[in-house]
Amino acid sequence: MSITHHIDVDARPSRKARVASVPRRAILLDRLEAMSRAEWLALGRRVAMRTGLEATERECAEAELASVVAACGLAVRAWLLRDDVETLGCLANRAQDTRTGRSYQAPCTDAERALLVAACHAAADALVAELARPWLLARAYDVLVAPLALLTDGGLR
Repeated sequence: MSITHHIDVDARPSRKARVASVPRRAILLDRLEAMSRAEWLALGRRVAMRTGLEATERECAEAELASVVAACGLAVRAWLLRDDVETLGCLANRAQDTRTGRSYQAPCTDAERALLVAACHAAADALVAELARPWLLARAYDVLVAPLALLTDGGLR
């Protein structure tokens, strides 16, 4: 995969393409919000189990995404989406004291923390890929949304 293709920042995506992407992002955010700590850890495990070729493809797709975000002026919107995902991941890792009813950050092993970080990173990339979809190469988009494709009915397409 090459990130050398020309990104025409003046070419605006069609209204249909812009509107279609918003519901997908909203669906993904809703599904992420509903995920339990165990589901976040499972997502992290799926992401961590990538083979060498898959990891290389993902690195190329992430570079393509970063290029598109920068070229198209999407940095602030991408940051907000990433922040939303990180918040949802953090909230999923909360536990509740049965005696007092107060919630607290659940203790994590280093391995669990790494899985949560991997899950948040993959989920954030998928949401930013949805944002940048009109300008993103199709293969980069597919690679970036793949970890979350199971969260939507029938996949993302």
